[in-house]
Amino acid sequence: MIFNREKHFQTGQISIFNFRKKRALFIKEIIQFIFNENHKCNIIDLGGTEEFWNIIDSDFLYKNNVKITLINLEPYEIKNNQIFKMYHMNFFSLNLKDFSDFDLSFSNSVIEHLENNENQKKFANLQKIIAKYFYCQTPNKYFPIEPHFMFPYFQFLPIKIKIFLMRNFNLGNFSKMKSAQDCHSVLNEIKLLSYKELLHIFSRPYLYIEKFLALNKSYAVHNVKINKK
Repeated sequence: MIFNREKHFQTGQISIFNFRKKRALFIKEIIQFIFNENHKCNIIDLGGTEEFWNIIDSDFLYKNNVKITLINLEPYEIKNNQIFKMYHMNFFSLNLKDFSDFDLSFSNSVIEHLENNENQKKFANLQKIIAKYFYCQTPNKYFPIEPHFMFPYFQFLPIKIKIFLMRNFNLGNFSKMKSAQDCHSVLNEIKLLSYKELLHIFSRPYLYIEKFLALNKSYAVHNVKINKK
């Protein structure tokens, strides 16, 4: 359910890092808004990694008094202990009494890995109650290139064709699968969302859209009242 999202985005011709640079500008606007309001910005990143935050220079984080708590099942060592704190755990098991005083609940490419709509709604509710502000980014279900397998319209193919492709080809950053059971395990984890589904789950918040060649590549919902929506 929780995963190291960095390993999924070795995208070849379409560089995810170029998109992340643009995304970083918007995230910085959110952080700046919160800092101007509170003189601090305490973030809880659900399913997050320290590596992701390399898209924002550490000087900006220090200047805006940013502290980031990472929640992830995958254990690894934090490099910058002044900004980051790491908890190896399932975010659905968080005791809200122990995790409080957050200004922003943050997630990037996590909600589509929660297996079903029930878990996605539960995740959205967690994001909305654990902090005053929230930000949730996810790939667009209808973007022509499925972002995990990097195959055109893979998300809409019949299950038998998906399994055939997964067992016979390296797709995205997934090596050939040894069995149909392995394929099902991966496929059952991923449930991409449309913008309407995402807005419904979060009760119609603001919507930030990332585009590629005039197509909607991904969405981020948030409740920070700044100019970009």
